[in-house]
Amino acid sequence: MKTMACCESKGVGAGELLAWLMNSEGVQPAVDDCVVAMLTLAVPKRVRRPITERNRIVQFIIAAPKDPLTKLIRDNQVGTADSDEETPLAEEGRRFGWLRACSRILMVRSDRETYGLAEGMAMSELREYLQHVDPGNKFSEVTERICHESAGRSMSELREIQKKAYEDLDNEQLKVATCRPLTREELEDLRAFSDTLSEEWLSLLRRYRGFDVPPDLGNGSDVEAGRSCCSTQCMPKPCITNRCRLALSVSAALLGGLSVWGIWHWVSSEYGSSLVDGTAAKRMLESSSTPSTDHTAMSEAETIPWYGSQFNVPLSRQALDGLRTMKSECQEALNSSGYMDGSWPIMNRVLGSYPCEAHSGQLLCGTRDANMTRTCHHFGGPWTYDAFAVRNAIGNDQDCVVRCDNETEMARHTWEEVHRRLRFFPSYRPSYSSEATVEDFQSILDDRYPLVGSCLMRGFDCADASDFCDLGTLACRIRDKVENVSRMVASLHYGVRVRDAFERMTPFKTNAEIYETEWCSYDCRQLSSLYANALKNVLEADHTEDGRL
Repeated sequence: MKTMACCESKGVGAGELLAWLMNSEGVQPAVDDCVVAMLTLAVPKRVRRPITERNRIVQFIIAAPKDPLTKLIRDNQVGTADSDEETPLAEEGRRFGWLRACSRILMVRSDRETYGLAEGMAMSELREYLQHVDPGNKFSEVTERICHESAGRSMSELREIQKKAYEDLDNEQLKVATCRPLTREELEDLRAFSDTLSEEWLSLLRRYRGFDVPPDLGNGSDVEAGRSCCSTQCMPKPCITNRCRLALSVSAALLGGLSVWGIWHWVSSEYGSSLVDGTAAKRMLESSSTPSTDHTAMSEAETIPWYGSQFNVPLSRQALDGLRTMKSECQEALNSSGYMDGSWPIMNRVLGSYPCEAHSGQLLCGTRDANMTRTCHHFGGPWTYDAFAVRNAIGNDQDCVVRCDNETEMARHTWEEVHRRLRFFPSYRPSYSSEATVEDFQSILDDRYPLVGSCLMRGFDCADASDFCDLGTLACRIRDKVENVSRMVASLHYGVRVRDAFERMTPFKTNAEIYETEWCSYDCRQLSSLYANALKNVLEADHTEDGRL
């Protein structure tokens, strides 16, 4: 798993923990107008080295002014990190673009000793950039501090790293793959270091909803929090919970703000609130005149009757049937103590605050007649439809209770459903440890269904709302006005257009004005050309042998 590496050198005070970049006068940029984001850089695919996908990317928590950050993202919309057609950052006027855009940077790296290729290239670029802005080495004290605080190494150590492993890549530059908000788990990791962060950096993070750290946070709490320190780095000890292991590996969206198949592009407005809002998404839906090709978009006669006037498009019976749990799993839930003693929450309201903190779960429902027919249906995350859409489709003649998936179930269900819905994705392997399973999942996903594009609702609108994705991840930060609670609501969508995914999320399919969408992002994955060609060959062979497909 990846953890926050808050790199700190001897002699550097706690109030100066995070790195800054500087101009040619050695001046530290101001951060008054900065927003915070997670920047992902990727090694170009043309770099032919036997490396894993994990070592092909490096991430930085950055603080950057809105305009340079917006320009950085716009300049890198030409292609994707997996495309060699993308204009390289080394092009005139764009070299060191990501470093020029940032006022503060902090490398996010795994709790291992060795550096991956992308991490090494990033450190090399940092060193070259500092030499570029200070060729006469007049501000060596500043450049040394930046190196230590951003990468935990001195300038000379960065030089040795570059010389030993990356000297043959002098002409290669990292590509900006994504720029997105921090997830909840990432904020929690940063919160563990809040007593060592400068007040300047804390003020930036407090603009983030969910990062509420009092200025006088008690000293010494990090020992209990499990942080181990050395002379050059402070790092949390390895996580032991499934949520921690999954935090940067299985969709930040799906497991409450985790992130891998759903790495979100992001453009922030002032003080971290997003430029991406619900009205923009609704305009996209309303402006599209292309009829839906979703297999669940059936005729009115085939849809289940729905109650209340809030929903514009109810689920089809086919879609609802596809969410039924296996009989044995359903019976186990119905026999559990949580159901029998009535401790699980009842969900009979049409709309409101998301249950299970917007994670996945099951609705266990029973009719009110003498037969008391009971059913169980999945909702959320890998099941595409949220709890309100499923509850609405079940109908108001039943009483329902909510059973929330635990973290292990979320990971298993995600893997199993992706396997069921996507060709060439292997079945779940429970014999693996949680960490190994996560690494395998990400590696397989990136290899067979690489990210081909991301869509934002304003500033970088989708080029075409009808773009097709084999696997799409929709993630929105939603605030319900009833309880005034904001949560990340995310879901996976299989074989859909961009527009279809938004049509399925409750805040965009209801007339009720109880939801405020703070920001949204959509990631699109498609079957890789290698596997697509393999599938084509299989189909052609079947056609040749049988005379039919």
